[in-house]
Amino acid sequence: MELPDWFKIKGYYHISPQTSGSWKDYSKIEAKLKSKEFVANYAFYPLLHTIIDERKFKKIPNETSKRAHSFVDENGVIKKNVKKRPLHYANHFDALIMAYYAEKLQEKYDEQLKKNLELDKSVTAYRKIPVDDTPDKNKGNIHFAKEVFDEIKMRVCDSGDTIVMAFDIKSFFSTLNHGFLYKKWAELINEKDLPADHLNVFKAATKFSFIYKNDLKRLGKGPQRKYDEKRLAEIRNKNGFRAYFESPKDFRTSVKKGEIHIFQNNFKNEAGEQVGIPQGLPISALLANLYLLDFDKTIIQKLVDQKRCYYRRYSDDIIVICSPEQTELVNQVVTEEMKRQEVIISTEKTEVFRFQNTNTGISVFKKSGEEWIKNQPLNYLGFEFYGTKTLIKSTNISKFYRRMIYAVKNKSKLALKIAEKEGDKPILFKRQLYRIYRNVDLDHHSAKKNFLRFEKRDTGEFQMISDKSKKKPSGNYFTYAERAAEIMDEPAIIKQVRNEKKIFNQALDKYFHSKRKK
Repeated sequence: MELPDWFKIKGYYHISPQTSGSWKDYSKIEAKLKSKEFVANYAFYPLLHTIIDERKFKKIPNETSKRAHSFVDENGVIKKNVKKRPLHYANHFDALIMAYYAEKLQEKYDEQLKKNLELDKSVTAYRKIPVDDTPDKNKGNIHFAKEVFDEIKMRVCDSGDTIVMAFDIKSFFSTLNHGFLYKKWAELINEKDLPADHLNVFKAATKFSFIYKNDLKRLGKGPQRKYDEKRLAEIRNKNGFRAYFESPKDFRTSVKKGEIHIFQNNFKNEAGEQVGIPQGLPISALLANLYLLDFDKTIIQKLVDQKRCYYRRYSDDIIVICSPEQTELVNQVVTEEMKRQEVIISTEKTEVFRFQNTNTGISVFKKSGEEWIKNQPLNYLGFEFYGTKTLIKSTNISKFYRRMIYAVKNKSKLALKIAEKEGDKPILFKRQLYRIYRNVDLDHHSAKKNFLRFEKRDTGEFQMISDKSKKKPSGNYFTYAERAAEIMDEPAIIKQVRNEKKIFNQALDKYFHSKRKK
């Protein structure tokens, strides 16, 4: 018998230690969480706040078509295209409480969706949806993207012309209205007001407090902002657990001394009211879906049932497929219904595509102002759809090759440094390095062992991962490409990664062989 999904133990450092993950711990914790009185009176710790820098391959200002990760502005200053994404994550026991309630709410949420077949098919993010021919496996972004692309092909085949509209919600998680979310939560559990235990969890996700992770570096000694590794080691050796503080008292003392500052939820709307929920909590994804339940139902009714449109929503990414004549109606309905939910569609990110039958097959055009530009693919869940072929998003492939070059550069630098120190000939084991870079994940390359890292999926969402695991990695980017090619029935995807050895050898020549000769 396996432990339930909500009892997932993370190995990251936080204010207090994680549990052992044993059946004994599970039994004790479950007994506490089943006590509504215990949860109602539980005092949640502050969240840890960190910021992830996402490099963006965006258009260069004042350039018509060029894109880059950085550019030189009009003053000659180098600017990087980086989006800063704030993330918060909960103390270990707090996370278990949120995960426990998220699982209970998820069951009721799924019951609501299953009352309508179209609604159940339309909401895809953060849910376990079995693969049709393999019920013991769940669908992922590859399956969801393929379903959308297949629908486009079918509609073009039937009518010869179809429109795809891609909407994006502006700052989704950080703008959710607390009063509206409270109402939807209460309705889901058939209550007028939230019971005390649910209310406490609701407050932990909305009226949350937090501390900056970087502030913990102030606890270290010396002028440099680094963690006090000696102190962390002493806590590990003395108490047998990994945490930033030895005890709750130790944490409170640090706060009283002014070493650590506690802040309150700083997401505000234009009226200065507190809004939003943090990304990174075990309950955040469920609450985001719940928040848009009424929106989903309305879109199904007004556009799918009445107008025979096709609708899919993956978190804040919305796709509607319709006829050219329905374009204005779809835009109006989606925009107005979003306003009812007190969230805003990012009009500058709304994209409109037209797929048509031509002599060479299905052609795709992207609307830009009043013009339609040919061969601009639909980007969806990490894939590019051209009508006649599907590819992994080009920026993701570029990121993979950058990670590969990064691995070669680092290992070469280390080998040369050791050789210089020992006065010997630098040695680099090519096969070993080849295996290392093949297992470099797109977002894990700089993660330190036993510390929290955030894994960004191709869809853009983040998942907390700890390196403290005895499990072997389930695969790498090559197995992902192979799986995508098989599911999509698209050989062109495999061709995207066939330059791996060439780029690997070029990086090896640049960072190792050429420097070794000097």
